[in-house]
Amino acid sequence: MKFFWEKKIKNFLILRAIQTKEKIAADPKEIKEAADEVLTRYNSAKEAERKIDPDDLYEYTKEKIEIRKTLEYLEVLTKD
Repeated sequence: MKFFWEKKIKNFLILRAIQTKEKIAADPKEIKEAADEVLTRYNSAKEAERKIDPDDLYEYTKEKIEIRKTLEYLEVLTKD
């Protein structure tokens, strides 16, 4: 189990280093659209407010988008 987490952490740090070096970032509009999509899964705005912290949702969505963009960047590099 320790090896699994070590590998996940190393992969995360490598992706972060690539994001920083290549200036890969999520656009605020893109983050808002993705976060709004998550919120549509709830029956009402009040239910979403009770269950989700807006700051956590923003950070989670931002990270998810940046990881996706970084993997897409790497995929393009390996196609050549």
